[in-house]
Amino acid sequence: MLVGLLDRALAGQRQLVCTALTGPAQLDRLPARLTSRLAQGVVTGLAPLGPMSRLEFLRERGRLRPLPMSGALSEDVLAWLAEHSFGSGRQLESAWARLEGLVRAHGRAPTLEEVADHFRTDAEARRPTMERITQRVGRYFQIEPKHLRSRQRARQILLPRQVGMYLARQLTELSLEQIGTYFGGRDHSTVLHACRKVEQALAHDIALSGAVRQLHADLA
Repeated sequence: MLVGLLDRALAGQRQLVCTALTGPAQLDRLPARLTSRLAQGVVTGLAPLGPMSRLEFLRERGRLRPLPMSGALSEDVLAWLAEHSFGSGRQLESAWARLEGLVRAHGRAPTLEEVADHFRTDAEARRPTMERITQRVGRYFQIEPKHLRSRQRARQILLPRQVGMYLARQLTELSLEQIGTYFGGRDHSTVLHACRKVEQALAHDIALSGAVRQLHADLA
């Protein structure tokens, strides 16, 4: 049915935009005829919202949906939220709904200290750690986290482990040596090689690029 709808839309020269968390080749629960047609179009990865994009999102949300019983939030409050909130629009919408609850509770716009205190637990829980990175990468690639940290060099483990090292370097302040130690006692040159391999692959592997972008957004 979906294949037929897609074929009719394409025959009518209509432009379609389809979104997914991964590339067409990884959509193995869909019919092969459908994924092959999706792959024939322009496939591109979307970067997660960065701090500046999150700030603009919150500003626009404030213009379109002002907080009740209060004036506009101060710029330092919006900047703090943009820096410490999550990357997706859905999560930012959730943060805005919680701000509405704060306003109703206090009858005024919350101060920076009140907002930071209210969201601090969430911010700390979302702070990227090696444990969170290996858990999230393992779940995405369907690999037990303990295998990512092991000395095993099986092919199905190697790429997820390299992605984990890459994300650890991007999202934590740990040294190459510390990252290598966590991932099975490897030296800093192994971590550096893994990061370079992932960076090179991101330029031409659409599926991997989408996976890394999604993982980065989930962890940042």
